[in-house]
Formats: sequence, structure tokens, C-alpha cells
Amino acid sequence: MKIDYIDPELLEETVKLEEESALVYAKFSLVRYPKAVIYPVVREGGGLVDENDHFVNGTGMFNYPIGSHEGAYPTESINEEEEEVVYLGAFFNVWGHCITDFLRRLWFLNANDVVQNLKQLKMVYVLSYWGPELVENFKRILSLIGFDVNALVCIDKPTRFKCVYLPDSCFHTRYYSRKSPIVYTRQYADLIEMIIHRVISNSSGNICHRNRKIYLSRSKWSSAFGREMGEKAIERVFKRMGFEVLYPEDLTLDQLILTLQQVSEFASTEGSSAHNAIF
Repeated sequence: MKIDYIDPELLEETVKLEEESALVYAKFSLVRYPKAVIYPVVREGGGLVDENDHFVNGTGMFNYPIGSHEGAYPTESINEEEEEVVYLGAFFNVWGHCITDFLRRLWFLNANDVVQNLKQLKMVYVLSYWGPELVENFKRILSLIGFDVNALVCIDKPTRFKCVYLPDSCFHTRYYSRKSPIVYTRQYADLIEMIIHRVISNSSGNICHRNRKIYLSRSKWSSAFGREMGEKAIERVFKRMGFEVLYPEDLTLDQLILTLQQVSEFASTEGSSAHNAIF
């Protein structure tokens, strides 16, 4: 691994991560929370609070617990619903998180014994203030995995359910806890492989060659101005090295995945574009 470009303060940790396998094998289940409350996002936070008013770690945005015990909502404002639901997590419209953190509880659709028991239940989530609804590419990811996107329900008011089922996490980063190990599981890898397989199966062409060199640029990102300094210069460097410069904003999700299935070399600056390397 070439390391001379890495910030010296991050060098030791980066080398350690490169040398260690991040793949772990584990069995998962769904944890049952009777009479739990799902809170929508307020500034940050949101998530699941159990019947004893304890926040369930890893269920909110940025893992900041905002529930009745912190006064974000008066307890008398809680809606009461006599139904059982599956809670998928707190989503927001940042692509890198959509294909990592937000897939971490969706493994259960591959577990036939689990799905048979839960497929009749309502699937719910909370959404941040960073967008009024899920972005289209994430909806496409969900549909490829097997969700009926139109049947997913966004919880926008504090709601107590008869029972909330919470799938274990199959992907761990330090996004929710600085002490968390950085690992993924076979179940997460299976989700990514399923997405790729279904995109290829739905396409009219065949993936015969992996000889394209692709640089994914961030210069067409809507928030690039004032943040992505020197991106055009970087594009020119990669063009001189024989790379095609592509922009994720110009491609559908299926087109992007099919393109990445043809590459021999992939490059991007750090951020959501680089996360596409998993495809």
C-alpha cells in the first residue's frame, strides 16, 4: 500500500486498518421492545426509547438520544398505536451513509425464517431534516433489496407501538460510537452482492471486460461550490493518466453500478463518491 500521502497523525491507524480484516462472522436476531416509543429527528437525535424511557443506542441520528426523558417532546404528545412494527433506523440524505450505515439493519430480508414471521408487519423509519423524503437512489437500493418502498412509513410524530422489532446491526463504524470496531459482516456483503447481481440481471448488456479506469468527480455535486477546492485540476491530472472522468449526478444508480463493474482502476476523493467503491 502506498502510504506517503497519508496525514502523519492518521498513518499508524490507517496502516493498522489496512492490515486487519474487517470481515466478521456473526449470527443476528431481532430484539423485541414492547411498548417502545419511536421519536422523529429533532435537530439531531430521534430514535427508539424503550418502555422504561431508556434510549436504545445506535437508533437515532448521530446517536444523540432525544426522547421524553430529555424533554424534547412532552410525554402527553405521544401517539398510541396498537400494532407491531419493524424499525429500520434513522435515515438522512447523504449517499455514503445510504449504502453503509443505513443498510446495516436490512439483512433480515435475506433470512427466510425471519421474513416469514415479519413480512406482514409495517416497516418504519425516521428521516432527518436534511430532506423531506428519501432520495431516489436510496429508494432504488431498497427496492433492489426487496422492500416495497411505497409501503415504508416515515414516523414524523412521537409514537408508542405495541411492540417494536429492532434488527441487529450487520455493519459497524465509529459513526455511532468512537469505541465501536470498524467491521462489516457476511450479511452486509450479501446485501451488496444482491444489489449488484440484480442490477446486472436487469440490464440488457453483459459485463465482459474490466478494463476501464474511472475517476468519480465531485465537481457537479450541488454543494461543491466553496467546498471541493481544486477538483477541476484533479480531473485534468486523472485524464492525463488515462482515466475517464464521470459524475455520479449524471448517472442512475443502475448505470453507476454497471459502470463500476467494468473498472480495473477506480479513484475518487474522500467522501460519498469514494464509498461507491463497494460496487
